[in-house]
Amino acid sequence: MIMGDFNLDLMKSTQASSSLEFLMNLYQLVPLIHQPTRITEDSATCIDNIFVSNPDRHKPSLSVAWGASDHNLILTCVKAGVEVGGARSCEYRSYKRYSQQAFIDSLKSVRWETVLDCVNVSDAWSAFKDIFIHVAEVHAPIQEKQVKEKRRSAPWLTDSVKNLMGQRDAARRKAIKTRDTKDWECYRSLRNQTTSTIRNAKKSHIASAIAEAEGNHSLMWKVINTFTGKTKSKCQVQKIQRHDESCTSEPTEMAEEFNQYFSSCATKLASDIPASDDDPLRHVPESTTTFCLHPVEETKVLSELLKLKTKKSTGLDKIPAKLLKDSAPVIVKPLTHIFNLSMSTGEVPNDWKMARVSPIHKAGKRDNVSNYRPVSVLNVASKVMERIVHNQISHFMDRNGLLTAHQSGFRKHHSTGTAVQKVVEDIKSAFNAHKVTVALFLDLRKAFDTVNHEILLGKLQKMGFDSGTAHWFRFYLTDRFQCVDIQNKQSALSRVTCGVPQGSVLGPLLFCIYMNDLPKVVRKCSIHMYADDTVIYYSASLLNECEDAVSEDMRRAANWFKENRLSLHPDKTKSMVFGLPQKLRHTGKSVSVTDGLNTFEQVDSFTYLGVTMDPSLQWAPHVEMITRKLLAGLGTLRRAKPFVTKGILQLMCRTLLYSHLDYCSTTWLSSLLNSNKSKMMQLNRLINRAARIITGSKLKGHKPIESLLAEAGMEPLTGRVKENTLVTVYKAVRNKAPPYLTQMFKWMSPPVLKVRTRAAAKQLADWDPHLLTIPQSNVQSFKGSLQFQGPTLWNELSVDRRRLTGLKAFKNGL
Repeated sequence: MIMGDFNLDLMKSTQASSSLEFLMNLYQLVPLIHQPTRITEDSATCIDNIFVSNPDRHKPSLSVAWGASDHNLILTCVKAGVEVGGARSCEYRSYKRYSQQAFIDSLKSVRWETVLDCVNVSDAWSAFKDIFIHVAEVHAPIQEKQVKEKRRSAPWLTDSVKNLMGQRDAARRKAIKTRDTKDWECYRSLRNQTTSTIRNAKKSHIASAIAEAEGNHSLMWKVINTFTGKTKSKCQVQKIQRHDESCTSEPTEMAEEFNQYFSSCATKLASDIPASDDDPLRHVPESTTTFCLHPVEETKVLSELLKLKTKKSTGLDKIPAKLLKDSAPVIVKPLTHIFNLSMSTGEVPNDWKMARVSPIHKAGKRDNVSNYRPVSVLNVASKVMERIVHNQISHFMDRNGLLTAHQSGFRKHHSTGTAVQKVVEDIKSAFNAHKVTVALFLDLRKAFDTVNHEILLGKLQKMGFDSGTAHWFRFYLTDRFQCVDIQNKQSALSRVTCGVPQGSVLGPLLFCIYMNDLPKVVRKCSIHMYADDTVIYYSASLLNECEDAVSEDMRRAANWFKENRLSLHPDKTKSMVFGLPQKLRHTGKSVSVTDGLNTFEQVDSFTYLGVTMDPSLQWAPHVEMITRKLLAGLGTLRRAKPFVTKGILQLMCRTLLYSHLDYCSTTWLSSLLNSNKSKMMQLNRLINRAARIITGSKLKGHKPIESLLAEAGMEPLTGRVKENTLVTVYKAVRNKAPPYLTQMFKWMSPPVLKVRTRAAAKQLADWDPHLLTIPQSNVQSFKGSLQFQGPTLWNELSVDRRRLTGLKAFKNGL
C-alpha cells in the first residue's frame, strides 16, 4: 500500500497523471480514491490517494472533509480475513459408497417397460424420473448438513511451525523486556529460522497440491489462485432490502423477494414498449423448404449423454449429469423413447420447463436485489433433448442458408473475434479509399429476456417449420416457471411470460432467429451482429453523408425494435467517427446521429466485443487496457514463482498473458507491427519481463532477448501475430471461417499468354495456383490489415506448406 499527497489530479487525463498511473501499474497498484480530495471555490481535484495491490480487500475507501485542512481525510478499511457468516444448510449427493458398476447393475434390473409403454410424454418422464431417483438414492443418496464458515489458518502452518512461531514471539517479548544483546540475537535467529521454515513449508504444500492436480487444469488453477490471492469469495446472500425498504435475512423471504424482482423485470420492460400497428413478420421471407423434427436414434442419444460435463449444476429434479453419464448405456433406450415421444406428440414434460434460479452479485450494495443477476439451471435431461433438436435445426438452416451472414453469434466457425475482424476490416478498407466511417453501437435492454413468444413462433413458421414442429416449440416456450434458490430454500414458482429460456441450449439459436430479419431494414449501411451486440456503420468521402445514412437506417431499425417488442437503451447506444487523422482534420469529427426520438452520444473510443477501438485505429486505448491485464498477470507470475515449477509458470504465462494478446491479434496487434512501434515496444517489454520471471534472469544481464524467450519457452510477439494471421488465412481459404472472411481472399489468376513462346509456356507451367492476390495499399495503415497482411505472409510460405490440408499439420509447419 502507498498513500499520500501526490499533487497530481487523477480525475484529469494529463501526461503527468498518466505517468503516475503507469508507474503504479508496473507494480500492480491501483487507486482506491476516485472522488475529489481537495475542493476550493474554483476547483475540485483528486490529488491525494491510496494505491493498493488488492482492492477487493479494501472496502470502503472514502474521501472525508474534516475541517483541519483544505485536503480531505482519505481512509480505507482493510479486510483482515474472510467474513464469517452463520451456519447454512447445504444439500449434496453423497458418493462416499458409490460404485458405478453397482449403480448400472441396479438400473439393469429395473423393468423399463413402465416407461416404454407410455404414450404420454409427461407420464413417461415421470415414470423414468421415479425409477432413476429411487435407484440413485440407494447408491448416492442426497444428504443435508450444516456448514459454518470458519477462519482457518494456512494449511502449511502445522503444529510444529506454530510452535516455532510461538518461540519466536516469546523471544521477541523477552528481548524487548531485557534489552540484552544476546536476547536480541536469539530472537533474530528464531525469526530467520521461522521465516525459512514457513517459506519451505508453503512451497512444499503448494508443490504437493499442484502435483495432485497434474492433468486437471481446472483444479490446478484453483490451487494457483488460492495461494496467489486471486480467489473470489463466494459470499452467500446474507441480507436484502425488501421493496418496502425493510430488511430480511430469512432465506425463504429473500428467495421470494428475488423471484418477484427477476420475474417482473422483463415483463415490465416489455409492457413499457409502445404498441406498433406494423406486422413484425413483414420482413421475414417465406421459406420454400420445410423443416420437421424427426425421430432420433439411440446411438445419437448415447453420444450426447457421454458428452455431458459432470460438474454442471443440477436442476430441480435433482438428477445430476454424473449419474446420467455413468448409466448412459442402460438408460439410453427409455430416454430415446421419451425424446421421440416428445417430438411426435409436440409436447414437452412440464418438469423440463421449470428453472432453478440463483442470484449472482454483480456490483454495488449486496442488500439491493437489483445488483444481482439471475442464473438459471434447467434439468440435465431436458438439455440433452434440446441439443438433439438444436442439431437438427442448425443442419436445416445451414443447408438452406436461412441465417443472415450478418450474424456471428453462436454459429460454427464464427466468434466474437471474427465479428470484430469483419467490422475493423471494413473500416480499414474505407481508410484505403480515403473515406470516413460513422458507426453506431447499439445496446438493447435485456434482449434475450424480452423476446415475444408469438412473434418468435410466427418467424419459425415463415422460415419453414411445419405445424407439428411449431406446436412443439409453442409447448416448449409457454407455461414456463422459475423459482429462486437461496441457502437450499426455494421461493414459490412464478410464470415466465416472455424471453428465450435462460440456461437452455436452444435459447441462443432462437434469439438469433428472432433477430434474423433486422438487416432487412438496414438498407444503406452495413450491419453486423453478435447475438444482440449490433453495430451499424457507413463509409463515404463526406462526413454528413455518413451521418445521414446512419440516422436514416437507425430510424428504420428503431421501428423494427418497436414492432418486435425489443427495447433500445439510448443512453448506452454510442456513435463514433473513424478516419485517418489527416482526413478527419479535413472533414471534421463531430456528428449527430439520431433515430428521430433520441440523439446518441458520440464517443472517442468504444469497447466492441472486448476490443477498444479509437477513431484512427491506432489502438492506443486498447493497448493500455491490455497493459493493465498483463501487469496483473505479471504480478501473479511473480507471486507464484517461488512455489511452482518452470513448466507451471509457462502454463500460467500462456493463460495470463498470451490469452489477452492473442484475442483479435490479427485485428489490432498486426497494425502495431506496421504503424505504432512505440506501443509494440511497450508490450514487448512486458513479455520480456515475463521471460525474466520464468528464467530468473536479471534485468542487467546481457543475454540476448531471443535466447531469453527461447529459454522461457515463449514466442516473440512478432512471430506469434504472424502465425495467428497465417492460421486465420488458412481457415478462410479452406472454408473453415465465416463467409465474410473467406470472401476477403482471392486466388491469384494465372498469367495470360499474349504470345506463345517457350519462356511464356514455361512461366505458365511453373505457375503456382496457391497464391493469393495482394490488394493495393493506398495508405500506410492499410498494410496492417488482415486483407493485406494475410496474402503477403501466405505468399511467402513454401509451396508445400501452402498445400497442406490439415489445420494441425499447417500449425506444426509454422
